[in-house]
Amino acid sequence: MRNRAFTLVELLVVIAIIAVLIGLLLPAVGAARASVRRIECVNNVRQIGLGIHLFSGSNNGKFPWTGHAGGDQSWVQTLKPFTEEVDAIRICPTDPRREDWLSGDRTGTSYVINEYVANPRIEGSATNFDKIIETSKLIILFEGSTRRGETDDHAHCSNFYNPGRVAGGLVWTFMLRDIDVSRHEGSANYLYADGHVATLPETTVRDWVERDIQRETNFARPRR
Repeated sequence: MRNRAFTLVELLVVIAIIAVLIGLLLPAVGAARASVRRIECVNNVRQIGLGIHLFSGSNNGKFPWTGHAGGDQSWVQTLKPFTEEVDAIRICPTDPRREDWLSGDRTGTSYVINEYVANPRIEGSATNFDKIIETSKLIILFEGSTRRGETDDHAHCSNFYNPGRVAGGLVWTFMLRDIDVSRHEGSANYLYADGHVATLPETTVRDWVERDIQRETNFARPRR
C-alpha cells in the first residue's frame, strides 16, 4: 500500500489543533509561574519575620526602626545580621521595580514595615513585643507600593484615616500609595506579629477599610 501524504487542508487542521492546545496550556503555565512567585514572596516575608523575632530577642523585645531614625537604622539594614546577610529576601519576585531595588548599592525593598511597631514617636505605637496583646492579629509587614521612594521603608498606618481623606473619600487612594494589595493575582502577602504569613485578597482589605471608616478604628493599629 502506498503511503498517503497529508493534504494541505489536513495540515492546516493539525496546526489549528496544536494552536488551540497551546492556547489552553499557556494560561495554566502562567498561573503556575504566578503561584511560584507568590510562594517565593511568602518565603521572603517569613524569613524577614524570623529576622524581626531574632532582632527583638536580642534587643529586649524591641522592633527594628524605620529610616526616620537614620538610613543605617532602617529595618532593611538592621535585620541583615539576623537574616544571614541575604539581600534578595527584601525583594518580591513579582515587584516591577525589583531590578531597580537590587542595582548597585541601592537599599530599596518590596516590603514596608508598620510604623506603629517601628516608630516610637507615633501616637498609639507599640514598638515592643511585650506591649502587643494579640500578636496573631497585628500586621507588621506589608507589600509596598511601587509609587514609594527608595527610602520609604514603612507604611504610614497612623495616617491611613486622616480626617480630610475620610471626608473626601480618599482613604483607599492614599493607602495604595504605601501598600500594594493586589500584587499576586488580586492578593498580597502580610506578615503578622506572631510570625505567620497570610495571603489575603484585595477585597478583604477593602472590607477592613470600610469597617474602620464606619467604626473610626484602624486595622493596622496595635491593641494594647
